[in-house]
Amino acid sequence: MNPNQSLSKFIWNGNLLKAAVVIFALILFGISTTFAQSLSRIERGQAKDMLNAVRNEIKNKYYDPTFRGLDLEARFRIAEEKLDKAVTLGQAFGIIAQAVLELNDSHTTLDLLQK
Repeated sequence: MNPNQSLSKFIWNGNLLKAAVVIFALILFGISTTFAQSLSRIERGQAKDMLNAVRNEIKNKYYDPTFRGLDLEARFRIAEEKLDKAVTLGQAFGIIAQAVLELNDSHTTLDLLQK
């Protein structure tokens, strides 16, 4: 049997498809476990730094210095307390995004996927 025939037989027997599915599943498993790992002390500190940077940007650049009557410091203090309890990096990003969303203003957005 020549090598081309054995490769063809391998493909048509469904082995290649099975191998591709197994490899894809392993890649997905690796990605999902990476995102599910708990926050390290350094990552939690970085998330808090990010939250403070967002707070400062809003304080310094928001068009309404009274923030439409909202207590900006209280909202961000609550977000910081939630960051202390966050388990994953995804949760930390969600907490930061939620602090911005709670301003309920189309002028404030958080883009975590900047280029």
